[in-house]
Amino acid sequence: MSVVAQEILLNSRPTGTPTLDTFRSATRSLPATGDGQLLVRTLWMSVDPYMRGRMRDQPSYIAPFQVGEVLEGAAVGVVEESRTNGFAKGDVVSHFSGWRDHALIDAQTATKVDLAAAPAEAWLGPLGVPGFTAFVGLERFGALKSGDTVFISAAAGAVGSMAVQIAKAKVPASSRRRAATTRSHGCASLVPMRSSTTGRPKT
Repeated sequence: MSVVAQEILLNSRPTGTPTLDTFRSATRSLPATGDGQLLVRTLWMSVDPYMRGRMRDQPSYIAPFQVGEVLEGAAVGVVEESRTNGFAKGDVVSHFSGWRDHALIDAQTATKVDLAAAPAEAWLGPLGVPGFTAFVGLERFGALKSGDTVFISAAAGAVGSMAVQIAKAKVPASSRRRAATTRSHGCASLVPMRSSTTGRPKT
């Protein structure tokens, strides 16, 4: 099965906020699907804050993006061709080869998702890495229990917003005071981290 994939590459390392010139679109003919591989058509992909850090050429917990190479990240797609047991054409899977409309991936890097349980995009958020990270942080490392008071320092972020909802479900809030910007997340109150007049962090 011959497929031409459209991919987004890192064109240059940005200084400050990335611009359109930071990225470049290119097409590439994918090789034939080999044994143990899947050809996946992207349905959804996630663009996350940590990706900005990967645009810097410096050591971190995950390797930086390389200039001239296709970007990567979490995605959900439908299998168009399978050369392995356990996956069939039409299966929906999550994987880490986003930023392209088609991906040729090793089957061992894919996980089936159940669209009857939740929509495809949910497997990139609450049922994906952000939700899993929040759950492990609160349950395993935080040992969250009823009656605890929970402070989440980045409640507006991908992981933080999931942590808010997990904490609220397990530790019901006694107060119903809510900031408008976090009302949908279920925050009982908000602690401003920056001055409204100077924009600098409060001390």
